[in-house]
Amino acid sequence: MPFGIDAFLTKPVRYIVWLRDPVNRLVSSYFHARSVPGTVIFDYAKSVGLLEYARNAWTVMRDNGQTRRMADIDIEQFGADPLRCMMSIPIGAVNEDMLAAAKENVSRAVVGIYEHFDESAMRTFRASNITDVDVPHLNAITRTEMVDDDVRSAIREFHEFDYRLYEHARRIFAAQTARFGRTIVHDVPLRTFMTADAEATLTDEGNLRIVTGCNQFHYAITFPLIDTPPQALALEVDMDVASGGASVGLLDPAANRFLLSKTVSRLGRQRCYVNLEKMPKAFQIVVSNVQPTSPATSELIIHSIRLIA
Repeated sequence: MPFGIDAFLTKPVRYIVWLRDPVNRLVSSYFHARSVPGTVIFDYAKSVGLLEYARNAWTVMRDNGQTRRMADIDIEQFGADPLRCMMSIPIGAVNEDMLAAAKENVSRAVVGIYEHFDESAMRTFRASNITDVDVPHLNAITRTEMVDDDVRSAIREFHEFDYRLYEHARRIFAAQTARFGRTIVHDVPLRTFMTADAEATLTDEGNLRIVTGCNQFHYAITFPLIDTPPQALALEVDMDVASGGASVGLLDPAANRFLLSKTVSRLGRQRCYVNLEKMPKAFQIVVSNVQPTSPATSELIIHSIRLIA
């Protein structure tokens, strides 16, 4: 949705924007273009190297694409179609006025930075009043380490305005931390988990590996009294689901009831967040498996369990 569309809406609008390091973004764009047959850019991207693509690809997104997206567009001329507006600006025509407009628009938005993905995701959820969400690690392979310094410097020259906008966004991101940020209140020591009906081992990296063949297992830890909990608190579980599935929840042992629970059935690395409306004085975090189908065992790798504010 382009900036300025709120003028046509009857309800209040909050803009949320994410920006990415311009070199990393272009590298990702290049490899994506090479991986999707049938598109106009596919054959070209397959036939040239990264630097040639950065210099000569006809896609406007190789030329300060983030500044193009964040700058004002002519709503009356282009409607709610920012792509038409971006493509109407010739390559090489991004200017100081567009950068100034983009900076002003970013300054009045909730800002996310791709290189701080988890904090940005949590900030987005809180700004949107989303209380229950999974964040899978999809398309997480990075190729930026394959780019040598000379190529990186050359690419950076093509994105002068994007880099200036990116640095501006990073300052806004830091300034908004107090309002939307992610502060670790408690990092659960995984070795203290109590286990039942399951095999649990600590890996060399300190992660908790859980394998079970039963229909249900529980891992729980009781927290001490928290006298002054933050106003906003969330439970964050970072895990790999190798097979089967998992459920994470918060149990009030005094009332013997779940305050919340979340089932995660998608395989792969992911973070699960659940916001807490009310903080009990003592509680247990419970991780249990959903009934495995095939294969007969469930396997999880838990990287961390945290309370965040």
